[in-house]
Amino acid sequence: MKNLLIIVFLIAGTCSFAQMVNGIQFKTIGSEYLQISAQTAKVPTGKLSIAVDFGQDVRDMPEKDNLLRSNTGDVMAFSSIVDVFNFLDKDLGYAYLDVYSVAGYGGGIVYYIIFKKKAKQE
Repeated sequence: MKNLLIIVFLIAGTCSFAQMVNGIQFKTIGSEYLQISAQTAKVPTGKLSIAVDFGQDVRDMPEKDNLLRSNTGDVMAFSSIVDVFNFLDKDLGYAYLDVYSVAGYGGGIVYYIIFKKKAKQE
């Protein structure tokens, strides 16, 4: 029984941080550079959801499929863009590189370019 509990906790621990985009685990994407955009949640919570472009073909893909999701499939919510950057840095190893905006009908969209940090060499 004790061994079974240990196995369950080990499996749960490895799955609990498996963020996904388009059904692909974020850590297995392998792209050096990503483009993200923050979207305000549809309900008035003030939270942000993050759309991720890692170079995948998005022509026929619904926009909601690009959202960063937890291992349970729920859209992850962040309190600010700084919260997003802290999460991407600490949990996924990405850092901010650049920002640009595109004007459109009803407002503009701000895109952030992030890159995968290299491991420090000793």
